[in-house]
Amino acid sequence: ENTYNKLNLITSSKEDFDKDLHVVLTESDTSKLIQARIPFKEATDIVQTFIVNQSGKALPLSDVVERHERSPYGWKNHDIILIVARLFRRGDIELRTDAPLSPKEAEPFLQRQASWKLIRIGTKQKVSVDVLRTAQQCAKRWFDITPQSDENLFIEQVKEQLVKLSVELKREESAAEHKGYPGLGIIQSGKALV
Repeated sequence: ENTYNKLNLITSSKEDFDKDLHVVLTESDTSKLIQARIPFKEATDIVQTFIVNQSGKALPLSDVVERHERSPYGWKNHDIILIVARLFRRGDIELRTDAPLSPKEAEPFLQRQASWKLIRIGTKQKVSVDVLRTAQQCAKRWFDITPQSDENLFIEQVKEQLVKLSVELKREESAAEHKGYPGLGIIQSGKALV
């Protein structure tokens, strides 16, 4: 009997892990991440099922990797990380340290094995299409941007706009304080919201 009877679910390991991880985390066309087109579908389903069954627990990424490196799987750790990254980008799971991570923030943690113990995985509540569409319309109107269609990229885009707004409000606050301009209270209220 084969000890690693699920080894064949991942048929070819990636040559350049860092490059492949970067592509998965920054790909703007997330249609490649839909279930029907995702590589190693059965292996992905196994990893996702394990994560979902741990729901409510702060599941370290290192536990997911170690479990699927052992029998009956025997998968390479980088292949497991790429599966987790695809699930993350698809919006099926959340990666967090102290706070939820964006794809850009997650990349250095996923690249270094020493960081895998720091990342916690949880299932992510999906935002409805209507809510996402409304948020994208608001962002377009408020920030004069073309919103990303991917939920995770859109959230990252809004965060960047809020940082810019915060910097602008600080600059205006400084001018209002030193030059006696009216509206200091409004600027400070706006800063509190951002």
